[in-house]
Amino acid sequence: MFHGMSVLRSIFIAALCLSTHAYAWGERGHHSVAIVAARLSAQELGPDVSLSRILIDKEFMLAHLANVPDIVWRSIDQATTDINVSTHFIDIEYVAAAPKLDLLPRTFSATQSAVRERCKLATMAKDTICSDVAANGSDAIAKTGTAPLRVQQLQQMMAAAFLRAGQAKDTKAKIEAVNDALIAGGILAHFIGDLAQPLHTTRDYDGFETGQGGLHAYFESDLVQAQDLSLLDSVYRAALPRRELKVLLSSIAKVDRERAETLPMELAYAEALDSHAKLERLRAMDKKTALKRASSGEHGMKIPAVRELPAKVAASFRPFIVQRLSLGAQTLAHLWVAAYKQGGSPNLKDFKSYYYPVAPTFIAPAYLTVSH
Repeated sequence: MFHGMSVLRSIFIAALCLSTHAYAWGERGHHSVAIVAARLSAQELGPDVSLSRILIDKEFMLAHLANVPDIVWRSIDQATTDINVSTHFIDIEYVAAAPKLDLLPRTFSATQSAVRERCKLATMAKDTICSDVAANGSDAIAKTGTAPLRVQQLQQMMAAAFLRAGQAKDTKAKIEAVNDALIAGGILAHFIGDLAQPLHTTRDYDGFETGQGGLHAYFESDLVQAQDLSLLDSVYRAALPRRELKVLLSSIAKVDRERAETLPMELAYAEALDSHAKLERLRAMDKKTALKRASSGEHGMKIPAVRELPAKVAASFRPFIVQRLSLGAQTLAHLWVAAYKQGGSPNLKDFKSYYYPVAPTFIAPAYLTVSH
């Protein structure tokens, strides 16, 4: 009886850990990224561009859509959940020994190959980095994640929908196309938000390897929820200069100068690398400010760390939270505007729609079924 209960408890904990990896920011964080991105996009496009009005009019709908992958799509069925989970992150350690933009894979098959090669070399060097990855099976991708590929898919869907809107022969077709663009853009907001969270770029996504187990939800949900109501304004003001975005675009230009402005996957990877570089800062802040008792793991059981109440340390983490959410909003706004331009910058002045997709149909990651 005891053994059976232990097995069930271990399975539950494993499922819980995997589930935690798929979440980022909680509802308030994703909401903030989408709202600020709508305002940034409108500012960049200018008041004379019809999309500016639409994005502001629909900003709360976009914010709702930004939470759909973590809420609506996690309560459909188990098969959908299994497909959905690995699209929310990219564990940099599994795809490249050195986190450099020009070394990261650009296709699904290249990602599979990169993981196999990385784990092969790690094993030869007696490095345990891949000890929990069956590199020759589907588990490799489930562990590694495919968020940059997901970003590219959704941004291209948004651009294609804008193109259809510009080519539409009647008002109904145009409205449907714009609604499709908004759905793709709102869902895209989620994955860009994910990649702004440092713990969505590492195999140690919940901090147990450094004795900081439970850090994931504590940072992205508990501490964000503990912020006062001025958080949204702080994120917007931090994002206005677009300093972090300029750094990301500069890093992409070194790899592909001609297309730096229009490569969604490149920008997603650049954002992920920026987040990955901030991991040590986050861990250090946690140890200095919040951690009271380290986590432990014995006999397959993971016991989370004990930390201060979020309200007590929220102010200490605030600048870092604002900076990460700001980066997500800047990146998202850039991709939205790029999609509109790639779609031919259609005139949408006559667009009016009360359509509100509360539970949009799951968008399957097309790259999982298309050979490259």
